[in-house]
Amino acid sequence: MTDVGFQPDGLILATGHDTGAINLWDIRTLEVFQTISNEDVSQPIHQIAFSNKGYLIAASWKNSSLIKLYDMRKGFGETAITFDCSSDISLSFDPFGAYLMASDKDKCKAFTGKQWTQPQFNCKLDDTGGSSLVSFSKKSLTAFQYSSEHGKIIEYSI
Repeated sequence: MTDVGFQPDGLILATGHDTGAINLWDIRTLEVFQTISNEDVSQPIHQIAFSNKGYLIAASWKNSSLIKLYDMRKGFGETAITFDCSSDISLSFDPFGAYLMASDKDKCKAFTGKQWTQPQFNCKLDDTGGSSLVSFSKKSLTAFQYSSEHGKIIEYSI
């Protein structure tokens, strides 16, 4: 297992695996009820994120520029996003479900549900470097990115 993420209501757990697949577990029965296979990428899952309402799942893979969104309302239909990246991609949904922030070691992009494949916000981080993590504040459209190389946090208001 390479990553885990809970749906906001706590009833579904997503687990990412070395094969690039995602298993969805029903916490009440402790059984897998859905496996999402990815034919485009065979690398391990890097990160899984649920939207605030829990019906969108975003996934990124190690050493890959691909992000996929899976919509549980549409039979796990997928939307592919290409992120021109130089390292593994960190993901976070905003608390209102309108944005998905993606970050690698030197840039951030915010994608919106109006058109998931086109970023609405871009930022190049010339002096960040190292690995990067991104997360939204729980009550606002403020995102924070952490750079391990420089030990600093960068704030973005969308």
